[in-house]
Amino acid sequence: AIVSASAGCGAAMKEYDYLLANEPGYGDKAKQVAELTKDIHELLVEYDFEAPKKTLDVTVTYQDPCHLLNAQRITEAPRAILNAIPGLKLVALGEPAMCCGSAGTYSITQREMSAQLGKRKARNVVATGADIVATGNPGCAMQLDFALNQIADEDSTERTTKVRYVVDLLDEAYALE
Repeated sequence: AIVSASAGCGAAMKEYDYLLANEPGYGDKAKQVAELTKDIHELLVEYDFEAPKKTLDVTVTYQDPCHLLNAQRITEAPRAILNAIPGLKLVALGEPAMCCGSAGTYSITQREMSAQLGKRKARNVVATGADIVATGNPGCAMQLDFALNQIADEDSTERTTKVRYVVDLLDEAYALE
């Protein structure tokens, strides 16, 4: 397998066969890359990863990256990983299918709308009371981090929610062993 820990990159790689179909010398290679590409969450669940044994006492909400939710149709695997961590309490996020506003270059080309979406997502995150918002895409992680800082500043409050990757939480739980 070719394993991607970035939802956006993995989604693009899974479409290489389509994107490069008419490129001389690349069609077959692109098809092979597309077929071999797996998202890290998808791969771990497919290979029946071993659940950690030690308790990680933390409340987490999960933010579905659009490139996992809509492009790759992977929704349950990240949640299965989080639910396998003893002590981790997974709480639902309001408006879970709403984009965080990162969307690749969208945050650059449509800065105002991107910021509005980011703040809306961040307010939904804060409303959960979770210590951590977990995600599976670097663009989402940066957008959430920025938006959580923005709303804390706007509300004159202290930011308490951290942004983490699902696989980093899994690794942290394994490290306790």
